[in-house]
Amino acid sequence: MRTLRALRALAAPALAMAALAACSSGTAPEPTASTAPAPSASPSPSSEPSEPPAAYEPPGEVAGGIARADFSIVDGVPTNASTALGPLVAGQTFVVEGQCVGGERMDFLLERAIDAEPDARTLMEGTFECGDDPDQGFSYSLPYDGVVQLTIAPDADVTEAWAVVRSI
Repeated sequence: MRTLRALRALAAPALAMAALAACSSGTAPEPTASTAPAPSASPSPSSEPSEPPAAYEPPGEVAGGIARADFSIVDGVPTNASTALGPLVAGQTFVVEGQCVGGERMDFLLERAIDAEPDARTLMEGTFECGDDPDQGFSYSLPYDGVVQLTIAPDADVTEAWAVVRSI
């Protein structure tokens, strides 16, 4: 079962409204609060078979690449890399794709690559659930021209992760 990710624009209200209005694949549902059922003494059978996790496949060269971030554990040391591949063009339609393994989730942050206060840099952020397909079926467009930086923050158990921003 695919889990939808809630992505939100954090810049100025006008930027947030523009990003949401430009979403070309539909609007993500509003998150709702849920409560966990009380634990039971015996396990209950699943009514629906679970879908196997998507195969972890880091992309090679990214066609239409705008930004990329990679995470891995090398000789027991976490290694994180972020690369700007090309500028984002205002009004350009793009997607954010990513995958992680070994943990539950990976957060991402897309920022303007400019010298400014953090609140002025943030364009959008979101979360990928490990084991889900990299393509979440959402596309975006922002009123920003320039180079962007993509940062990923995997949870403590993630052993490998990647994310890309690419134009479509």
